[in-house]
Amino acid sequence: MQKRRGISDHTTTCPYCGHRCLHANLDDHIKRIHPDMVNLEAYVEQLPRTRPQQWWDQHKPYLEPDLVFDNGMPPVEVDAEKEYQKKVQANKKPVKPPKKASKKNQTNCPECGEIIYSSRLEAHLYKFHGLKKDPNTQKLVIVPIVNENGQIVPRFIQCDACGFWIAEDKLPNHKQAHQFFAPLVNWSDVLCPACGLLLAITQLSAHMRAKHPLFPKNDLKDAFKSYYGPERTRFPDHPLGNDDKTSH
Repeated sequence: MQKRRGISDHTTTCPYCGHRCLHANLDDHIKRIHPDMVNLEAYVEQLPRTRPQQWWDQHKPYLEPDLVFDNGMPPVEVDAEKEYQKKVQANKKPVKPPKKASKKNQTNCPECGEIIYSSRLEAHLYKFHGLKKDPNTQKLVIVPIVNENGQIVPRFIQCDACGFWIAEDKLPNHKQAHQFFAPLVNWSDVLCPACGLLLAITQLSAHMRAKHPLFPKNDLKDAFKSYYGPERTRFPDHPLGNDDKTSH
């Protein structure tokens, strides 16, 4: 018999108000909503983990030791990216090259690495990156992007924190919104297991590909599961809309 999994399969209940939240969010909920109800240090030590101690020991080379889904909130001043690079060197994992164009009429964009048809490369560079070849030097130069109405539109620039391509005029506000090791407020909030950047669960895979290509795929799946339960293999847009099924 197949049974539809509900939100209760991967959430827990606050013992003080009955609010349901992810296991990883419970200790932050207690701190924010019920600060006077419990000895925080003792409470954090008693929090149930979604993974056994053996799993955490095995994955320490790839996981920040103080991430919120491990055992409490880390200090904000931690230089997580530098620590991650140290771990990369210590583990001597080979750098995975970006995907290359497989067809003769395809090529990789020199700016973002996207695989596109060679005939569209010039238009892609102009439309998304505001770049054109100088006829004299044959080098790419930045030029204004003008749409069909004659209006100048912003070009897209890759954010050096999350790896996403953002419109140039929105990039400053986008960068200001970035937080590392921030409390998990929304149901979809997660912390990058490599650098601690606050992201939506739907953004994590793209962020890992752009900023942490060395992070093993199997360990990334385990990082997902640490939020949603050890049996979770798919991650829907909303936990109430979970279509995963399991046999009983």
